[in-house]
Amino acid sequence: MARAGGPECQEQKPCDRDRDRDRDRDCDCDRDRDRDRDCDCDRKRDRDRDCDRDRRRRQKHVHEVQGSTQIFGCCNDAHNHRFATVSGEAIPIGGNDHVHEICFHTDFADGHFHEFKGRTGGAVFVGGGRHVHFAEARTEEEDGHRHCFRVASLIDSPIDK
Repeated sequence: MARAGGPECQEQKPCDRDRDRDRDRDCDCDRDRDRDRDCDCDRKRDRDRDCDRDRRRRQKHVHEVQGSTQIFGCCNDAHNHRFATVSGEAIPIGGNDHVHEICFHTDFADGHFHEFKGRTGGAVFVGGGRHVHFAEARTEEEDGHRHCFRVASLIDSPIDK
């Protein structure tokens, strides 16, 4: 028996009307499946667009953070590290204040680098409706030591009015 639907198919249905009905039903299924797939894509695209719009509406500000660690060691083994990052979004802490998460890897110096993950202090207002944040902490231990650092963030959106 020949494969159904192939050009070599010679099988006769009892009635041309039945064959047409089966063909139309198969085509309708294909159309319905394609329409449903397109609708799903449209729904997902619309949901993603709405989600992005909501995220932009809800997003708080961020700050640039850059600095250097304090020197560790002495004489020929003394070294420090530099770092630069962008903070996470504002995290409300009550009393109309907020902090930011910061995390970074330092540069690679003296054969290693350090990691840090923590939070800034609350907002410190500097005039003109602007503020910065301070952080004072220590990096994770690497190569048998840690580095202390003190840093102030840059103001958010420095060219916005």
